[in-house]
Amino acid sequence: MNFKKHIPNSLTLFRIVLIIPINILIFGSYREKIVCLFLLGLSGLTDYLDGFFARKWNAVSDFGNFLDPLADKLVIISVLITFLQIDSTIFPYWMVWMIVTREFVITGLRISGIQGKEKVKTLFVGKLKTMAQFLTILLIILLLIIKDYLIERGVIPKIGGIIGVPFDRIWFNYFGGWAYFITYTPSFLLGISTILSVYSGIHYIIKNKRNILLQEEEDQDAE
Repeated sequence: MNFKKHIPNSLTLFRIVLIIPINILIFGSYREKIVCLFLLGLSGLTDYLDGFFARKWNAVSDFGNFLDPLADKLVIISVLITFLQIDSTIFPYWMVWMIVTREFVITGLRISGIQGKEKVKTLFVGKLKTMAQFLTILLIILLLIIKDYLIERGVIPKIGGIIGVPFDRIWFNYFGGWAYFITYTPSFLLGISTILSVYSGIHYIIKNKRNILLQEEEDQDAE
């Protein structure tokens, strides 16, 4: 048994395991959020390494091709939902739910593609969408670290409850003109991610329409 061929999928599974500490640490102090930021960076590194090693050692598999984007979806969706639990003013709810809905639909189609004879293709625009979402998450955690640091140092007050001080109140009161950039950048970036999610979802369905129709015909024949 070639041990190297198991490394890519092991890295992908490790990325899925990281979801638990990442989402727990987000609720912690600014120090714990720094660790969370590190783990997210590690998650992104494993995303690169699993593909690199799979190609280098000729360990590309249908299971790996399915699991790798699924791991990305689980990391991103879980963190976005956690953000809304921490501070509902970061970005609009509907953006998150559009992204979540898109991922469920596409994942369902990918599962159908695995069961069928034809391979369902992963598109570049989908990878671009994932990158935009990941960068948005990193920026928001960085802003949360700054917010919690200022609260702990007594620079800004903290309102009772899990939400704490709303983003806009902090930035406009203490950062002047830069507040507009800091406050609306998360929503702007997530807005771009949402547009890319919807577009890539539609593009994915169009590009894989033949595979989807073939699978539907097979399902009907099996009935």
